[in-house]
Amino acid sequence: MKKIVLSLVLLIFASAVVFADQSDMYVRTLHIAKIYPTRDGYRVVYRMDDGLFSDFYVPMSWFDPSVGKAELVVGPDPSYPYFSIFWQDGKFDFVRLYVRVDPNDPSWGTLPGDFDLQGKFNITTLDLKWQ
Repeated sequence: MKKIVLSLVLLIFASAVVFADQSDMYVRTLHIAKIYPTRDGYRVVYRMDDGLFSDFYVPMSWFDPSVGKAELVVGPDPSYPYFSIFWQDGKFDFVRLYVRVDPNDPSWGTLPGDFDLQGKFNITTLDLKWQ
């Protein structure tokens, strides 16, 4: 009987430790239609659920590990480009961009010189549209 009680106590303790460290993490992954590198960051154009396009801007400073709001994964994977955006407890946490290694890939673009980037990278969070 002592072994059963001890086993149950250990099981409850282990379960409490596991569930205590869990928080409300949510992730969404979408295809990138075009990504534009700039000196201030990246403009990302993506397709929403309704088939229309939208964009968002990722400041270069977010890629600094001390800031930790963005990560760039570069590779030849045929599923690239896409991005995953993560929310922790209902608030934006970070974004991970998966992009093609070849800068000549059609997914990479160049913004025209007169494209207005004024204030686009002066942000602290991402608030994306899905549809």
